[in-house]
Amino acid sequence: MEPRDSSKHKPIDFNLRTKKIISLEWNAGGNHLAFYSTDNDIKVWNYEDIDISRGYDLKGHSKRVGQISWKPEDDNILASVGHDCTLKLWDLRSDSVKGGGALKSIHNEKTKNPNYVLNWNPSGEIIAVGNDKEQVDIYDLRTWKIIQNLDFQEKKCELNQIEWDRTGNMLFIPNTTGTVYVLDGKNPELDAMEEINAHFGTVFCIRISHNNELLATGSADSHLCVWDIDELACLRSVTKKDSIIDQVSFSQDDKYIAASCRDEVRKESNIDIYNTNTGERECCLAFAAKKFTVAWHPKVNVLAFGGEGEKEGCISLLPFNEKV
Repeated sequence: MEPRDSSKHKPIDFNLRTKKIISLEWNAGGNHLAFYSTDNDIKVWNYEDIDISRGYDLKGHSKRVGQISWKPEDDNILASVGHDCTLKLWDLRSDSVKGGGALKSIHNEKTKNPNYVLNWNPSGEIIAVGNDKEQVDIYDLRTWKIIQNLDFQEKKCELNQIEWDRTGNMLFIPNTTGTVYVLDGKNPELDAMEEINAHFGTVFCIRISHNNELLATGSADSHLCVWDIDELACLRSVTKKDSIIDQVSFSQDDKYIAASCRDEVRKESNIDIYNTNTGERECCLAFAAKKFTVAWHPKVNVLAFGGEGEKEGCISLLPFNEKV
């Protein structure tokens, strides 16, 4: 079935003086959008300010940023990891910004290896960091001690993301073999790990619905799949022919799933919006420039997505009206 007339959905574009946008993420309250590019810097935009060029510059990574993640239920604390072997915490209330200029990190933890992925436990006291040796270190931020190390080197795969469910009881780690590792979120042990044979290609992304009932995965095999989180059973799958699904995101009411897709044949990118319950595609936006990342606003149906513009990085906001 063809999507409804996507020309009626008009994104608002913001061209930035940065290189291509790799990833973006809203904080819990939806008043700040954090994003980073390939120029090693992180920026935080105040959603209430129409000028996206203003906001916070988070400078401190000497090499490429691996990932960013907001602290659950805290609108001011952001974590980041980088290829420079660091884990950093940033606080938007920091004294370092009161006089203007760049925001400085409030904690800088040195790690043994370059880091690619991270995520917070829902408690806000635990954070997991994945490095280039296919290991996941789990930190207790009250002591800054590594309380667990998960070593996946024998699996001979790359880890692409870390995701706890919203209770913290389950931990999901997608990888390049097409499987998703499922561990006990409270006490993750490799010996008790389950594996979902989710896709026929690399699983690039995974997201949990706000009601904690569904799991969405996107892959290099051109499939976006929706799973029952309790049964770990696939409920439905949609195919985006010849495309790689880079990132997925649930809308604040869980009615929709957005996906950023790269069509390797037509050499274009798409931002697709699907009905979660039916798999019907509701909107499709095509771009000549690459788009890598999508994130629904946590309070309203506004979709942020980012990637390349004509000459520089670009972030777009799409107010999505289901009645259009």
